[in-house]
Amino acid sequence: MANIEALWILRNLALVPLRLPRSGAPASLRDAGGNPVHGLPPEKLLGRLRTEDLLELHRTLPPGPGAVRKGGAFRVLAPATAHYSWQKAANLLGLGEDRLEAIAVDSELRLDLGALEARLEELAAEGQPVLAVVGVVGTTEGGGVDPVDGILEIRRRHAERHGRWFFVHLDAAYGGYARSMFLRRDGSFRDLAEMQGALALRAGLHDAMAAVPGADSVTVDPHKLGFIPYPAGALILKDGEMRCLTTHKAAYLNAEAGNDHLGSHILEGSKPGAAAAAVWLAHRTVPLDERGYGAILQDSFRSSRGMAELLDNRLFGDYVCRVFETPDLDVLLYAFGHTEPSTLHRVNALNEMVLSQFPPNLSGGFALASTVLTRTVHGLAPVPFLRRLGVPPKAWRAGSELLVLRSVMMTPFVEDPEVKAFYRAELVKALEGLLGPSQPALAAGKGGGR
Repeated sequence: MANIEALWILRNLALVPLRLPRSGAPASLRDAGGNPVHGLPPEKLLGRLRTEDLLELHRTLPPGPGAVRKGGAFRVLAPATAHYSWQKAANLLGLGEDRLEAIAVDSELRLDLGALEARLEELAAEGQPVLAVVGVVGTTEGGGVDPVDGILEIRRRHAERHGRWFFVHLDAAYGGYARSMFLRRDGSFRDLAEMQGALALRAGLHDAMAAVPGADSVTVDPHKLGFIPYPAGALILKDGEMRCLTTHKAAYLNAEAGNDHLGSHILEGSKPGAAAAAVWLAHRTVPLDERGYGAILQDSFRSSRGMAELLDNRLFGDYVCRVFETPDLDVLLYAFGHTEPSTLHRVNALNEMVLSQFPPNLSGGFALASTVLTRTVHGLAPVPFLRRLGVPPKAWRAGSELLVLRSVMMTPFVEDPEVKAFYRAELVKALEGLLGPSQPALAAGKGGGR
């Protein structure tokens, strides 16, 4: 819901110049011929208008897809790993799902900055305006954090070259709370060297988290790494005036002066107060810095890295486990392959068999989840991982899919030495019992469709 509301606000903000009357419109929002200017930063769009103007403008915004397209045929660029809620948002807001473009990801499933900049240049040459670029801070699928600092730098260069600005929205629904690890008690940002002693971090992850305040809007879900029950959610705006562009008031809601009714600004007319109270209490009890949430999540992330070290390149008889990458957060992707050259069909069949032996009902002692990487969505990004699984790159053709196992270490308690030793030993024992040398050769099984 918060992603939809974010795009709603950004769309309305970008359309402000189109709705202003020629007479009396700030010169900064018009070109020499008096025509509306696309691609202006929020401070220029908001700085010359009163709150009353913004409240009135959104009532005259284009009502449907046709009008929106005439107003600029806006594009929204998001990584191929973006959450499916972005397709819903583009559809609901009349932009059209075809205007939401998937940008390729790199071999670690993070936004490919080269692909992003190349597409922006193509659109600029075609005269196509870009409404927003979406970066993901913790993908639902693999927990990866996109290079936020790189996205912001590309925006700066794009504005210098073409005189056009695009909004940057960060979908931090999953990973937003992870930024608490990087904050000191006084709110200052911790140095990378200071953090490396407790948790091995990519320099790129540190830079991405440091750059988050440069975004125009951010969505965060407290029910994920905030460990708070549904249905709390947050949309954070760099400029609070932006919410005026979606405000609808009702006379019977007599909000006190200076105390807006939340339902006036959001898609839902009301929200349960218990959810907001739970967030407030959690934040008052557990600080949003290295002492509170930062300490809890650091242990969770250390556990996921520990599991990666436990499994990566570990032999189980004629099979080997490969970890896709060292996780940014607490989501671990991995798969089992063969020690000799193999095929995509055999690797998928093997992992389907492993998955079937560890169902959600815990009858196998552990519950494993999975996801699927596809040529259609992920492009060539999985090829290096396939090589490690013994599958030749030529097997990754149109329509190909790779089943990978997915474990989320969403708890700090497995960092307890006794708990850690127990679950690691039990997991290895369970996998050896299934795949170890004492077991007969496994049949190819099902999975030929991949």
